[in-house]
Amino acid sequence: IGSGIWPFIGIDIGIQQPPPGGPGVYIYPTGVVNAASFTPFTAGVSNGEYLSLFGSNLASGYAGATTIPLPKTLTPSGGGSVQVLVNGVAAPIHDVSPGQVDIVAPFDDPFSYAQFQVFNSAGQSNVVTEPIYTTTPGVFADDGNGLGVGALEHADQSLITESSPAQPGETVQVYVSGLGATFPLASDGSAGLASPPYNVAYPQQITVY
Repeated sequence: IGSGIWPFIGIDIGIQQPPPGGPGVYIYPTGVVNAASFTPFTAGVSNGEYLSLFGSNLASGYAGATTIPLPKTLTPSGGGSVQVLVNGVAAPIHDVSPGQVDIVAPFDDPFSYAQFQVFNSAGQSNVVTEPIYTTTPGVFADDGNGLGVGALEHADQSLITESSPAQPGETVQVYVSGLGATFPLASDGSAGLASPPYNVAYPQQITVY
């Protein structure tokens, strides 16, 4: 374990992993991250966050959800249903593949930590534990890798760029994951309310540079 020096990421941790391609269902110890920003696992997670779980043999093939609310199990092309438990509660699943599963963390989770485990026809994975915080925001990137320019849009859904910048007083749209619980509390895997009172996240301040 090493401590970083600014401007480098603050913690480096080396953890032995099983051989690639091994038979077991496995979540990488550092593989539970914000699906928007891929923030390092040290950032923790929050209730209702859209998360990516990286590992090996997580599914026999690819499958994506086609309905809302999101299902609690998905059956990929190679067969065998996939389920993800968070503190023993089945999480809504957006998509699955052998190396990645994308889920929405349950909203009503009273614990201060989250334990993630994947179940499929090959067996059950190891358990990866992360702290739960009130909020762990991450902004989706335009290039999809969490490191590029944020996916910020004008009200007409055109992308904000250097050649089409946001103007003072303009309302812009920022796509994020990890704002935390909403009020009223949203239903796991469901779309937010389309009319008042909506499902409003606790007050957040976003500074755009």
